[in-house]
Amino acid sequence: MYAQPALFVIEYALAKLWMSWGIEPDVMLGHSIGEYVAATLAGVFSLEDALKIVYIRGKLMQNCDAGAMLSVALGEAEIQTYLTSDLSLAAVNAPQLCVVSGTETAIAQLQKDLENNNIACRLLHTSHAFHSEMMEPVLKEFSAEISNITLNAPQKLFISNVSGSWLTEKEATDPHYWSTHLRKTVRFADGIFELSKEPQRIFIEVGPGKTLSTLTQQNLGLNSEQVILTSLRHPKEEQSDITFILHSLGKLWQAGVTINWSGFYEEQPHYRLPLPTYPFERKRYWVDAQFNKPQEDAIAIYEDLEDWFYVPSWERNMAPLGIDWESMDKKGSSWLIFLDNQGIGANIADSLTKAGQEVLTVTPGEEFAETDYRCFSVNPDKKEDYQALAEDLGLRQLMPDFIVHLWNIDPEKTEFTVYQEQGFYSLLWLAQTYASSSPEIFIVTNGLYDLMGQEALIPEKMPILGLCQVINQEYPQIRCRNIDIEGENLLYSSKSRSPQPPLVRGASDTPDSPRRGSQEIGDRLIAEFLDPQKELIVAYRGIYRWQQTFKPISLKEPKKSNIKLRKGGNYLILGDLTNSLGRIFAQQVAATEDTTLLLVAHNSIPQKEEWVNILTQNEIKESVAQEIRQIQELEAQGVNCLIFSPESDLNEVMGQVEEVHGVFYATPMSSPLSAAPIQLLERSQSEYNFQTKAKGLYPLAASLQDKKLDFVLVQSSLSAVLGGLGLGAYSGANRFLDAFVHQQNQISETPWISINWDACLSEEDKQRAMGLGSRLVPFALTPEEVRAVIDRVLASGLSSQIIVSKGDLEARLKGSTEVKLSPKTTAETGTEVNQNLAQYERPNLANEYVAPRNDMEEAIANIWQEILGVEPIGVNDSFFDLGGHSLLAIQALSRLKETFQVELSMGSLLYEAPTIAGIAEIIEQNQDESEDLAAISEVLAEIQSLSPEEVEEQLKEE
Repeated sequence: MYAQPALFVIEYALAKLWMSWGIEPDVMLGHSIGEYVAATLAGVFSLEDALKIVYIRGKLMQNCDAGAMLSVALGEAEIQTYLTSDLSLAAVNAPQLCVVSGTETAIAQLQKDLENNNIACRLLHTSHAFHSEMMEPVLKEFSAEISNITLNAPQKLFISNVSGSWLTEKEATDPHYWSTHLRKTVRFADGIFELSKEPQRIFIEVGPGKTLSTLTQQNLGLNSEQVILTSLRHPKEEQSDITFILHSLGKLWQAGVTINWSGFYEEQPHYRLPLPTYPFERKRYWVDAQFNKPQEDAIAIYEDLEDWFYVPSWERNMAPLGIDWESMDKKGSSWLIFLDNQGIGANIADSLTKAGQEVLTVTPGEEFAETDYRCFSVNPDKKEDYQALAEDLGLRQLMPDFIVHLWNIDPEKTEFTVYQEQGFYSLLWLAQTYASSSPEIFIVTNGLYDLMGQEALIPEKMPILGLCQVINQEYPQIRCRNIDIEGENLLYSSKSRSPQPPLVRGASDTPDSPRRGSQEIGDRLIAEFLDPQKELIVAYRGIYRWQQTFKPISLKEPKKSNIKLRKGGNYLILGDLTNSLGRIFAQQVAATEDTTLLLVAHNSIPQKEEWVNILTQNEIKESVAQEIRQIQELEAQGVNCLIFSPESDLNEVMGQVEEVHGVFYATPMSSPLSAAPIQLLERSQSEYNFQTKAKGLYPLAASLQDKKLDFVLVQSSLSAVLGGLGLGAYSGANRFLDAFVHQQNQISETPWISINWDACLSEEDKQRAMGLGSRLVPFALTPEEVRAVIDRVLASGLSSQIIVSKGDLEARLKGSTEVKLSPKTTAETGTEVNQNLAQYERPNLANEYVAPRNDMEEAIANIWQEILGVEPIGVNDSFFDLGGHSLLAIQALSRLKETFQVELSMGSLLYEAPTIAGIAEIIEQNQDESEDLAAISEVLAEIQSLSPEEVEEQLKEE
């Protein structure tokens, strides 16, 4: 019964100490008993009454039956399925951290159930089940005790644990509120969310240890730039309490808080003393800037190959409990809705308008126009239309708080390019246009996922999801989510082409019931838009809400193979033999005796009799020469290689042998052509990714329509799962691959497999390794590991999508959602940088310092110095040796593009030339080409201005 008064006294005393130093709280948030401290500081209780009531509260709680409390690493929605009549949700402390209270027996059983499901949990050191039903017997008596003291209106703002929002005067002065507070769930996470709406807040924990500051950090995210400080050290920290709190005071001063130094020194005698002069060394000691660095450093890397495999899965969780129309912002948020033709968007717009929201709608059209009051049309394929719309909305002061994009739920199937215009490119233009604002974007789709095993997929819609994920990584102020709903498309049974009736209906529907109405779907979507849950991907099937997850699977070294490469087998390889994986695929087949390879090369390969002369005289481009050398190596190993051009008809190719047993589909890995930050992403780069990934799949599927092979193995990328800075189009293209493979398994007799590979590095890939940086190299697979993975995947007999990651995938996913660019680099131009970066001396590098030798190198060095915080930088110093990584590379590229007016790819800095000298050379080459083109244009213009007689006269003179 004394624990609560002791906590109160410590917290109150610490708060008063901070206040005596001039640190006055603007707002307050307590946790359980901490709310009494906040209320006392706000004047609701007098100090005497507060001490009395806290003592009575503790005494009454001790009189309740014994119980237990369990901390669980689950969110509020997920924990609900575990709660029984003997269990209560005591606290929601963070998005994935709750506390459950109940009887000792019920808590013991809950702990056992959670551990069996591999869910982390921890028993708390407490004798009773606080904030649970077991507190009910004392509520009436406690309310009566509160009624005997004076309750005053609060003079300072503080958050209610009961509601997770601001405590009202009515609540503060109501004895029933304080008795309810004893029983109800502590909504600490909601309180932090409310406080985080003011991004400049500084958080100070007043109390023993750092439990609440840790929870605050979990709620805000590891990359939050908000200052979070504690007052007392952790018991295990070997440091004096005075030193600890003075360190926190110094941090406050660093953060710009004004300290009352007179109050600080009030109890100390102090004198002014003259000091000798100091010879300043002109060394900078600036306060360190806060970089948003990747979180992969601490990720566990599994040594055992069997632990590297994952498959996509889905977990059902609680859907939002409806729409609280009364509590919606009556001032009205601004909603920009891209309408579908099924009536769902129209119903959403109507409902929001009735709720007092500002609603604007957009439909596809030939050009930008206002077709009706607050109704617009844009050409989906024209970026300038989106810009014109944004300018119009800006003039009306109606820049959107929410963007709802529904152009991907129309049932009519169309061509790949049309899907991208209304999906991928539409979202790309939106992201680029609204980069300087902070809308929440919802991409509503159907046909993306097959949850039930018989849903017809539309893989062509999938690229938009890769872009959606990377937007979250590159734009910290924008949140982009995907909500997939059940569609009207016909469903197909496994290995059958016969249409099946719709699989997903409501719980009470009959087989003849109509599909769900657009009004019901619209209301469910609005509830999802307004719900604080922020998963990247959510799917609704009937009344149920599903969240995508990735489950680990163990693939042990095979003793018996379901699928293996055949002796004397015939195998088709499509794609690039010069990249790591394409080369390894070919070598793996070559290791099997008496095999034939049908090679549809990435380049047009000359006739074999020409190879010797061509290679010796260097008459062809290097990529073609590399493919020829790879083929020569395979033939030297005894493989019969049949070579075909990229345009070859696959039916004719496969007709060259009696039977084809398997296919390897090798696509280019990420390269300078495939990577670009979203703000700099051009259509040509996106089309490169779509062409290299998607182009060959359609004729391949068509040629295999009536054949049964052992397998089709498609090379995909882990970027389809993790995204990645600069990989919006590349990730989207790989997501298309995975969905296409899944679709083929619904209708094909041949098992299709897509493997999401991490980086693959061989000894020849040293330049690529330098581009990956130290973060990703530990995750990269060697050729030997790739071959072992292929063996295990084929032996397992699994089909569809298999993800390969040496590192813990869940941790990497968490890191991929938290790694974001600094807001200062993602403004409208994407070029602003932090001018207050710390400046450090150049580190000791293996190469000698060489100063910039011309104006261009000097300008590049200045940009790098500002971004990296290092001075001086030599022209041969590696960007990565100076502390650079992919996030900072995007900043550097934006600055270089702005300064020199040239197009530079991510690969230029990451792979090709990570030095000032190398970048300067690339810029000079680009500028020379631009000057040549300008000169040619001038000549052509001059020729066009001449009459036919003048042209003939000049030709005679020549």
